[in-house]
Amino acid sequence: FDFQRNYFRPHIDEVSEPLTIVKYDLEISGFGSQSLGHVCLLNLKDQEYPGSEGTKTKGWPTWTTPVMRWAKEQGGVTGYAHSASGLEIQPAAAAKRLITQLDADKDGRLTADEYGRGLLPEAIAKIDEDRDGQLSESELVASIDRVADQLPNLAVPEMNGVGAMEICVTTALGVCDFISAMDTPRIQEWNMWYHILNCGFPLKVSGETDFPCMSSTRVGQGRVYVQLGKVDRLDFAAWCDGLRRGRSYVSDGYAHTLEFTVNGQSPGFEDVKLDSPGTVQVEARVAFALQT
Repeated sequence: FDFQRNYFRPHIDEVSEPLTIVKYDLEISGFGSQSLGHVCLLNLKDQEYPGSEGTKTKGWPTWTTPVMRWAKEQGGVTGYAHSASGLEIQPAAAAKRLITQLDADKDGRLTADEYGRGLLPEAIAKIDEDRDGQLSESELVASIDRVADQLPNLAVPEMNGVGAMEICVTTALGVCDFISAMDTPRIQEWNMWYHILNCGFPLKVSGETDFPCMSSTRVGQGRVYVQLGKVDRLDFAAWCDGLRRGRSYVSDGYAHTLEFTVNGQSPGFEDVKLDSPGTVQVEARVAFALQT
């Protein structure tokens, strides 16, 4: 932060070209609000959080909500970086947490009265392998391990990393625009995103390459392509707004969604609304490139 802030500008960098632009913004990493996740703050006009005096040691909150709100107030677009860092499923730890949370009589097993108060990864019939009407820690471990690779799944992660730890709160408060993907384990990234969508929050998704920290393979392993129409010059603010609205798709650069519509409506423009449950028409035109 101390080094990169020397290059910060409220506008795109001078090295930019009409169709290739560089903008220095900010990832909260290594200081301040990183405790509940690293956040990406795009299209910033001001990089100095109020009270920080331009340093990384003063004034920064220890959670992400106020920092995201500050970014949004200056026209920024916000999201979480390397989102699955901390969302990985650890069956033994998750099972122990469930026992600790729900085992009222502390006998190391969950009765019907006890497990009825919690969120379990599977139906009771699948978890209770010995059919004794109680759930042991080993049965919970096996259940969590079974669902860990499913999408979506109900195995609650430890939420103890530097990814999208506070995303459920900031999304509900309207200060988070996107979740980053393709830089950390995919199932965990998508699982968090799917659950938020299923709760009725239209959270968007962005591609990410945290190079070389999270991945040293190549820049651009996770990308987001934003629909801007035919333009002779890129507008960074318009690009960020397109990402915020979801006029975009995520790819590794080898597969492309050239067109995608639901009932004739493209993503990020208008909602598709039904008066009652029914069938929708999905049309897509995609392109693939072969790796050599």
